[in-house]
Amino acid sequence: MRIGCRSGAVPAAASLALALLAAGCTGTPDAKAPEPTAPSSPSGAREMARVCEKPAAGPAKAPAGAVTVDPAVVGDLADKTRNSPAGTTFWLRPGKHRLASDRYSQVVPKEGNRYLGAPGAVLDGRKTNQYAFGGAARDVTISHLTVQGFDAPHDEGVVNHDSADGWMIEHATIQRNSGAGLMAGDRQQVRASCLRDNGQYGINAYKGNGVINDLVVEGNEITGNNTGDWERKRPGCGCTGGVKFWAVQGADVRGNWVHHNRGTGLWADTNNNDFLIEDNVLEGNDGAALIYETSYNAVVRENTVRRNNWVEGRENTDGGDDFPYATVYISESGGEPRVEARTDRIEIYRN
Repeated sequence: MRIGCRSGAVPAAASLALALLAAGCTGTPDAKAPEPTAPSSPSGAREMARVCEKPAAGPAKAPAGAVTVDPAVVGDLADKTRNSPAGTTFWLRPGKHRLASDRYSQVVPKEGNRYLGAPGAVLDGRKTNQYAFGGAARDVTISHLTVQGFDAPHDEGVVNHDSADGWMIEHATIQRNSGAGLMAGDRQQVRASCLRDNGQYGINAYKGNGVINDLVVEGNEITGNNTGDWERKRPGCGCTGGVKFWAVQGADVRGNWVHHNRGTGLWADTNNNDFLIEDNVLEGNDGAALIYETSYNAVVRENTVRRNNWVEGRENTDGGDDFPYATVYISESGGEPRVEARTDRIEIYRN
């Protein structure tokens, strides 16, 4: 197990240094780690992904061939999905769309379906429905749509509830739901979306029956999650934050603004491998900015990390625990050349 740190590249913040020492991380001027195969992003000032303040507007008119969904008809989206073939594009008119009142009522897409929201289109669970989009269909796209008010149980998610593969979530707002706003499957891409004020996680990248491969989380604003304050309800659960990754094989986490979550910002927890975490702004989270735990082979570079851990760090100290409570915490992780990845080390530099 190897952890490669570039001498002089890691800021001398005490919490980061202590965390790396606790993990057995050492760096020497003569032991320069090889560059990973993933290309480095352009250097320069990092811009925050201010997605929530002004979301990108969806199409004002239905695209050619799209099925129009009427917000005045309860359950129209689920019904038209059920009665349309795979690969259909649905355009949701402006307004508040609702599902049937049964708590298990949800949209079950077919392979290749696309769901496009007009400006002002909202799918609202009214704290009645548990899930918005579920099922096993591959290659589903959801864009320019607000999804809110769903009541998913603890550890479950509202969008892509069943962790289907190949989904694209872009220019979406997923907010004020219980549980996780979004689950994840293989080849999932989450881009330019606002994931805020969800009860447990913004994203819970977990697949109950196996590994998630090739996940992309890019250009999103992830903020205010864990409104349910689950760490207080279940002390030590480790079950909250902006994004939680479980058994993800290959992830690019790039250009996100992860801030003011009640808990950890980004948490890779158990059997993750081949992560590229770059050009993110991680700030103001109650807990650590980043935890990489019981996982392998990662590059963490060119991120801005500031003002994290003020809440959990202070609580830890006030409780009499003098173990460093780090902002970037590498826990029981390291490089492993026997596991295929773009690097065989944990490299942290130019942050």
